[in-house]
Amino acid sequence: MTIACSDSCGVAEPNSSGIKVIVVGLGFAGLATAIECYRKGHTVIGFEQYPQQQHKGDIMGIAENGMKIMSRWDSGSVSNAINEIGSENTDIDVYNEAGDLQQRISLSTRGRSNPCFAPRAEAIQIVYNYARTLGLDLRFNTRVDAYWETEAQAGIIVGSDRIAADCVVACDGVHSQARRIITGEDAVALESGSAVFRSYFQSQELADDPDAHWILDDAAHRDLATVHIAKGAYALISVLGNGQYISWNISHQDSGGASKSWLQSVDVEDALCAIENWPIKEKLATVIKKTPARKCLHHQLFSAKPLRTWVSKGARMIVLGDAAHPMLPVSGQGASQAIEDAAVLAICLERGTKMNVPLSIRATEKIRYGRATAIQATSVHTQYLYLDHGLKGVSEEETARIFSGNPMNLEYDCQAQAYREFPKVVEAIESGIEYLPTGC
Repeated sequence: MTIACSDSCGVAEPNSSGIKVIVVGLGFAGLATAIECYRKGHTVIGFEQYPQQQHKGDIMGIAENGMKIMSRWDSGSVSNAINEIGSENTDIDVYNEAGDLQQRISLSTRGRSNPCFAPRAEAIQIVYNYARTLGLDLRFNTRVDAYWETEAQAGIIVGSDRIAADCVVACDGVHSQARRIITGEDAVALESGSAVFRSYFQSQELADDPDAHWILDDAAHRDLATVHIAKGAYALISVLGNGQYISWNISHQDSGGASKSWLQSVDVEDALCAIENWPIKEKLATVIKKTPARKCLHHQLFSAKPLRTWVSKGARMIVLGDAAHPMLPVSGQGASQAIEDAAVLAICLERGTKMNVPLSIRATEKIRYGRATAIQATSVHTQYLYLDHGLKGVSEEETARIFSGNPMNLEYDCQAQAYREFPKVVEAIESGIEYLPTGC
């Protein structure tokens, strides 16, 4: 049995579905899941092991397909607030390691809106603040000790407390502890053989050094995104927030020297070693060296083979976001795919009703699995493409497609798709036939 769909923008009465959802992990994916479930009338309890929101790093990109969903939150106030601290770059300038401009890639083609690039910590704080205004029960400094499910319920154990719900959604990231418990697969991600130095800081750090002003002069009253690409490394330097912030990161080949933790700070001189032989190094260094102490992070990048399943045996637990499909940053789709996961789950639970939660969880996986794992695989291919070959091994057309994004990904409306596809998925599951997604 399913209920008549509302629509992509529709918001149900709070707690009207009778479905209780436990969300584990309150990073970006977990917060998006909590918000989307609330919007479709489900009751949410969120758990996070850290005592407070803490998201170090540089910039997060939210592509058009993700911003489309967020624009429906609070009549657009959340997406507008993120845009105000970020940038909607109109193009990306691609250079070689000598600093020669190779091409300018437009991000405003085909009538699409632009992606948003915003400081990670501030953007997630905006999402968290919105979740709080909804009255969501979000519990920090709470470590989940175990997961459980029966035919009628699923839940977690926190200390001596056994907390029950209709389903459990694990959004605990690339190093997910829940993944092996829920899916039966090893929780260790595969190393990609690459790592990244990353940081962002206030542009006022450049004020006392005329040699570093070139990045602001190049921006010329607009936000700026540049990438320098060579075999073995590529460096992105951006001006965003209407000139308020400098963001930079250097992805490079790595034999295991980088930390697995996102919280490991290093000296910026280590980052400059990754571009030691670049003729443009000294110019880039004038900006990179202005990074405040302990603001330069260095960590390994991880990829993973697609999981066989995201769903538990009883189909009342599911992993989403990076816990299900960790993506390398070069995809530009990590955050947006997490938002899509959240939106589709909420709709499937709405359509399936409280009587059919396991069916709705399975439907979520079937609608999302092919699209998310295909984008996941593409991120790995792209990372190796540039690190192994630099610009010489990649055509201008391919570079433009990679940085401007695949239109099929960016124009996709996962919410409309979920409403259309849900009946087909249910029929496939109940009849035991293969489900073939359309329009993704």
